[in-house]
Amino acid sequence: MKVHLPVREAILNRRTYEAPAEGRSDKLRLDFNENTAGCSSAVRRALAKLTTKQLAIVPRVSGANAAVGALLRCPPRKNCCSPTAGDDALRVFFDTFVESGGGILICEPTFPMYRYYAEIYGARVSVLRYGSEMEFPIEGVIAALRKKPRVLFIANPNNPTGVLCFKKKNCGES
Repeated sequence: MKVHLPVREAILNRRTYEAPAEGRSDKLRLDFNENTAGCSSAVRRALAKLTTKQLAIVPRVSGANAAVGALLRCPPRKNCCSPTAGDDALRVFFDTFVESGGGILICEPTFPMYRYYAEIYGARVSVLRYGSEMEFPIEGVIAALRKKPRVLFIANPNNPTGVLCFKKKNCGES
């Protein structure tokens, strides 16, 4: 018996995501959120104490959620620590809050995974552009929010530009 499982239309129509990596190995890659200084000696000492088994497993997040909750005075059930990187946390966010046909708002250039996941989830993507001097389009954002998108994504500092969008000069304030 042959089973045919059709691929969702949103998957077939989305743009592929390809991380910009070619020719960048000797360059500072801040858009990958890399620590350019390396980890501290305290981190290296702590890692040296871990067994190979401890290094090989994905850590449980319950302890991290409890610690973040205590720090922020917020119940752990309202935290989302993601041991498998930010992309996974973003996927969980989309699973929870973004419906097919729902609107999201992004300001480009920005972290490409916002658009990537939006397309996978079949969301409508509204795009505003940073200004010619990379100023955050605050007036456009305010106008677009009146249309009530489900989500506004803001990377701060922005990826890939590194712009801090909430500095007065970048938000259109004097």
